[in-house]
Amino acid sequence: MLAFVLGWTAHGGAIMPKRISPDLPEEIRSLAGIDRVRLTIADLPDSLKKRGLKKAALRRRYVDRLERLGITVGDDEDLPRFNIWLKQFGQDRQDGTVGFVSVISVYQSVRVHRLGRDMFVPTANFAGGTLMDEQTSTEQIVVELLRRCSNVAVAISRAKEKGLR
Repeated sequence: MLAFVLGWTAHGGAIMPKRISPDLPEEIRSLAGIDRVRLTIADLPDSLKKRGLKKAALRRRYVDRLERLGITVGDDEDLPRFNIWLKQFGQDRQDGTVGFVSVISVYQSVRVHRLGRDMFVPTANFAGGTLMDEQTSTEQIVVELLRRCSNVAVAISRAKEKGLR
């Protein structure tokens, strides 16, 4: 059984508007206009690997999800980067329950005026936690991770719903 400790509620919708309401958080506004990204996935925790979850298979599912949401995945180093990181927290408990945190960070090139230079830094972060027990299937885990991937696009959809200028 999956328990959602933290996260956004996902729903479909239009994404990546060119103009976005100025009353939204800067973190969300920074995502406006993104239609192409580079995708990186950090090494998976051993407990997920033991369940048969493969990084390459997870990547294929993420690429498919992003492309269905209107975001093309490419390899160009200059593209905004979706960085996906999964980490186990706590130890396996006696009942077989283990927790995970997932973070999707969107890295982009920005100008830091104080330093007078351009940098490639995370401009938006989306995090969530999941509990998994022995009855949790690998597919349930993947579905939850994909739901979180959609949250980046959903944030933009919600921004669009709040009004474009």
